Amino acid sequence: KQHDADYRLAQIGATLHGDRFTQVVTLMRQTYGPPTNYEMTNIETSEGNIGNASWTWSNGVSSIRANLLALDLDHMSVTFTYDALMAEIELDDKATAAP
Repeated sequence: KQHDADYRLAQIGATLHGDRFTQVVTLMRQTYGPPTNYEMTNIETSEGNIGNASWTWSNGVSSIRANLLALDLDHMSVTFTYDALMAEIELDDKATAAP
């Protein structure tokens, strides 16, 4: 933001080969406990529907989300988000986009 004196990290993501998903979720569960949310969705492709599992750990300040599928269907993604800062950025974006 323009009035911020220091830059702050709002979100960072990583993509790993999909065969690491079980290991990543196991490590997250060992480190952060059970997920605060689990969601199963279908992604429609030319080959048919593919199931995507999303696990989220949230502590009220930040969240970590692990998705079974990423842009490449044989990869998974993990995203860390500083929730309050991300919400602030989204509000600023909406205010800037408004006519």
